[in-house]
Amino acid sequence: MSKAPFIFLLSFLLSWSCQRPDPSTYEQIETVLSQELAFQQLGDYDTLMILSDKGACLTCNQRFFKIAENLNNRKKTLFIVSANPLKIDISAFLIPKSEHIILDPERHFESLNLLKSSGLIVLKEGEAVEITEIGTKNIDEAPTYFPGLYSIKQAPSGPF
Repeated sequence: MSKAPFIFLLSFLLSWSCQRPDPSTYEQIETVLSQELAFQQLGDYDTLMILSDKGACLTCNQRFFKIAENLNNRKKTLFIVSANPLKIDISAFLIPKSEHIILDPERHFESLNLLKSSGLIVLKEGEAVEITEIGTKNIDEAPTYFPGLYSIKQAPSGPF
C-alpha cells in the first residue's frame, strides 16, 4: 500500500488549514456575543461600552459607570456590564427587556482579552476601529471625549 495518497492528503489539509485568516476583532466580538450571550444584532450599534470592575483602578471604573449612566438611553451604544454589584452600583443598567444592555456576570466578554478594565470600542462598517481602555491616565478625559463617539460636555446630536 502506497503512502503517497496519504501524504498528499495530509499536506493538502495542513496547507488549507494554515491559509484561513484569523477572525477579526469584530468577528471575535460577534462570536462571543452570539454564542455566549445570545445576542445577534451587533451591526445595529456603533459603540460598545464595556463596564467592568476589573483593572488597577476601581475608582476609575466607578467613575466610568457614572459617565455611562448618562448615556444608557443612547440606542446606538451597546452596554456590556461585567461588574460585581457588590463593588460597583449597576442598578442603572438593570433595565428589564432593554435591547442595548447586556449583563455578563460570567464575564464571557472578558475572555476576548481586548480590555483589562472598563473601556470603549468604536465600531464602523463591520470593524472594531478603535479600542480605548479607561484607567488612571485617561479617566479625567473620559467625561469630555470618547474618540469616535461625541463630546459629552456638548449636547449629543443625532438619534439617541
